[in-house]
Amino acid sequence: MNNYVTMFHNYLMIHNYSNMYTYYVKNYILYCNDNEIHVTKVTYEQLSSYILYVTNKKYSKNYLNIIIKAIRSFYRCLLDNNLINTNMLDEIKKIKMLKIDRKRPVYITREELSDMIDMGMSFCTFIDPLKLKVILTFLFYTGVRKGEFLNLKREDINLKEEVHRQVVRSNKITLAKYYMGSATIRIPTKTKEERKVYFPLGLAKELQKYYDEVEPHQDTNAFNITVRQLLHIISFVKDFLPKEKRDHFSVHTFRHSFAMMLVQKIGDIRKAQKLLGHKSINSTLFYYDPDEEMIKQVYSENIK
Repeated sequence: MNNYVTMFHNYLMIHNYSNMYTYYVKNYILYCNDNEIHVTKVTYEQLSSYILYVTNKKYSKNYLNIIIKAIRSFYRCLLDNNLINTNMLDEIKKIKMLKIDRKRPVYITREELSDMIDMGMSFCTFIDPLKLKVILTFLFYTGVRKGEFLNLKREDINLKEEVHRQVVRSNKITLAKYYMGSATIRIPTKTKEERKVYFPLGLAKELQKYYDEVEPHQDTNAFNITVRQLLHIISFVKDFLPKEKRDHFSVHTFRHSFAMMLVQKIGDIRKAQKLLGHKSINSTLFYYDPDEEMIKQVYSENIK
């Protein structure tokens, strides 16, 4: 078993795939060994039996799909190493992904963000109030993923990015100079590509104050915070949200909130895709499926 696991681990590293797949494949190989199934000679029926076995453990459909993806990647690895043929890989691919009914995610508005920050700064005792404010505001206005946020270094952040915008002055179109903040999201990221995110000048000024007065030295990352500390903040501030949003509030809620804000502000889905760092536009399209509240808003603003 160890040879297969090591081979698969190296395969994942070379192809920049998630190393967590190793865990799922290790469990799959153990199952095969216990049931006297040779992994390079597995049949569709035997693999189906394994999927049924893990399904009976009451895992979510999302979790089961990850297991299926991991096993598919494992057999592509075996094919690359000439341990199986393409016909066997075709048999593996017959195991289909489970269909998931996607529900509109929980998101917060700018007003709810403001209330959450005000209450958090007033009652939080385990973190500097300004640090709390800049972390929550940065997450909301950049829409970065948790891993991207924790991977940021201070040298990745530019507090004075120069931009030019067309303005009309004295009936003439001219270019005006403006400033905003930006951050470079570097590998490792979900899309395996670097990209830039931007944030308002007001936040850039708050960040400068935070760097000057609260934590001038970087020890961990751009915000000197660990994943445990970040989750502790999220657990604390969610109590200041409306009751219906508390149970499903997480770090990723800020990304959903940023996406919904883009939907309301810009109609160009390609721009939204770029800002969110989605590899597939289908991921962005999910946010452009209007709910009842969005329809009412469009109607009230545009149909008189």
